[in-house]
Amino acid sequence: MLKMNAASMAGRAVIQITNFAVRTNPDPFLDQIQSVLAARAYKPSQRQRKRAL
Repeated sequence: MLKMNAASMAGRAVIQITNFAVRTNPDPFLDQIQSVLAARAYKPSQRQRKRAL
């Protein structure tokens, strides 16, 4: 918990995901991760995009 708080205070994105939640319904968590990446102007490289398609 202390590490998560420290990361949060340092401006890093911290998303808590339980193992059970990811296994049963991962979509809301993946949406959150996508939102954080978009908000921080993350753009995957061409190499990563080709693999994803």
